[in-house]
Amino acid sequence: MSDRWIDLGAADELKKRPVQEININGATLALSYLNGEFCAIDGLCIHAEGPLGEGTLEDEAIVCPLHEWKFHRKTGKGYGGTPGQVPCFNVEVRDGRVFVERP
Repeated sequence: MSDRWIDLGAADELKKRPVQEININGATLALSYLNGEFCAIDGLCIHAEGPLGEGTLEDEAIVCPLHEWKFHRKTGKGYGGTPGQVPCFNVEVRDGRVFVERP
């Protein structure tokens, strides 16, 4: 695996929580797990920089815990009436480990 990928940890451990905050290289990501698939979006809500990784998962959306803004967990696009978009990141699972492409 090239150095553009960062090992986040064991998939079995990371899939225990549907949404969680991951801090890597000064960046905060919101990692989600649903239906056997990991996804990662930027961890800061564009509305008030709420911690998306501390939010909840509702359908395919990560819901910000501050003001309930919603972002699609795969694309980062506003969901259910939320405007705007947050960046999303490629995620791969290899040999039981979860990797994210370097932000």
